[in-house]
Amino acid sequence: MEFLRYNLFGIIWGLLIAFLVLLPGQEMPPTADLLLFDRVAHAFVFMVWVLLLIVGFKKQTTVLYLHYYAERAAIFIALLYSALLEELQFFSAGRTFEWEDLLMNTVGVLMGWILFFIIYKL
Repeated sequence: MEFLRYNLFGIIWGLLIAFLVLLPGQEMPPTADLLLFDRVAHAFVFMVWVLLLIVGFKKQTTVLYLHYYAERAAIFIALLYSALLEELQFFSAGRTFEWEDLLMNTVGVLMGWILFFIIYKL
């Protein structure tokens, strides 16, 4: 129960990411503004998610590995989840695997880790 208490927001955020990424896509006009927004959005949602995961993992003591290696575990989980969601887009109408999305998800993961470091370690 303690694990869920500290990780509920991270779990909900992760489910929200999956919901948004796997929604059937619509054809959108390829403009530079929309493309930039899409890339920033990918980085932002993964940045927030990694921050939530690290904080939740650090606070809980039910799963000691996650408590002691919270940063490493959160980064690994987020990168694996990102790759899995990009692969699953093959099965969602109007969606495709995009290397740029995977790259921006990775940038977001690293930004979340850096943000955690700035907030909690400096």
